[in-house]
Amino acid sequence: MKEDNTNMEKNTNESGQIKKSFLDFNFSWIMLVIDLALIFGLGTLNLNVMQQHSLAMQSTLYIVIVVGVSLIANFLFYTLGKLIGGLIGGYQVTKVVFLGMTIIFKHDGKDNDVSFKVNNILDFHLVMTPKKEKTCHYGYLLGGMVGYILINVVALLLALLVFSGDKIISYSILFGIGYGFIVALYELFPCRLDYVNDCFILIKTTHKEDLLAYENELKNIRHSLLGEDLEIIEFDNYDSYYKSHVRYYQYMDALLKDDIDKAINILEDTFKYIDWYTDDLKTKMIAEKLFILLSSESFDEAENYYSLQKKDFQNSIVSCGELSMYRTAVLIEGIINNMKEDTETVVNKYAAYLASHKDLKNARFLKEQELFNKSLAVVNKARPGWNLVIPQVA
Repeated sequence: MKEDNTNMEKNTNESGQIKKSFLDFNFSWIMLVIDLALIFGLGTLNLNVMQQHSLAMQSTLYIVIVVGVSLIANFLFYTLGKLIGGLIGGYQVTKVVFLGMTIIFKHDGKDNDVSFKVNNILDFHLVMTPKKEKTCHYGYLLGGMVGYILINVVALLLALLVFSGDKIISYSILFGIGYGFIVALYELFPCRLDYVNDCFILIKTTHKEDLLAYENELKNIRHSLLGEDLEIIEFDNYDSYYKSHVRYYQYMDALLKDDIDKAINILEDTFKYIDWYTDDLKTKMIAEKLFILLSSESFDEAENYYSLQKKDFQNSIVSCGELSMYRTAVLIEGIINNMKEDTETVVNKYAAYLASHKDLKNARFLKEQELFNKSLAVVNKARPGWNLVIPQVA
């Protein structure tokens, strides 16, 4: 694999970490302050206007209703526009998270996977991945804004239509349009947030290789969720946001091909791009480093590394969201946490996963089974009285 050392020197500092640009800093807290200021400012003005028109409702309740309805309506139409734009652009729905429920769409004529997590009760997002070889990412990334504009044009016309009659309804709709701008502002904000928004993706995929890397990651997100073989691509360098993500999948490819030395070298290299990784990808990286340490029986080093991680990352790893997470989760629960009951829970979840994916016979799935069996053997060796086995699930 070739490396463009000149470019890498320009984009990394003396410690080997990437040099972050203004766009790479996480502006989530700033965005939250802007949102709250917008709601407070509009809300104050909204109440002042309503007081002049004999509002027959408690003011706080009124604001909550108008803000809530506006945000939900704008978000739903934004998502609908994104969905339609994505389908037209050659994408397919892969995952929907709504009110704690996660649905994985297989698109193979078989039942979709459905799971429920209480800690995700307020999360709602849509993941679409390329269905065709040639896609139009503009439809996927700009379709939401089209949906947002349409609903607000309709709302504006409705407000003007009823203005001469019921001014309370008219003003409520107009202020609702203002509150709904939060949805557009969030997606148009050009800097990085906790959730990677559409404008940020457009900025980061202006170059051909970056767009290729982005599409490749979307495909591999789907493959990871369904336990399918990964698609691996290479570049001369990985010194941009989406190209850096490719390194994780290259690591997985090397690991699954038993090239452990190459896998470890790639994994170490990925950590200099840590600031460019989403929380989900960071979780996977941390999980893989723990897997390497624990499977090689470097227990003390693994326990120390695990203790340094945020609780959210620890919980995400042992929650077993994807096939590759099970082998790390069983090692963490069995070796680091030393909890037999929790380890058995992971083993039972893994058995259920195997039963629900019994038709999978691809190379990755079979290799992951082998790696899980080795991980379980490490646990049984360290905890000789446990005698853990994978149960048969019908």
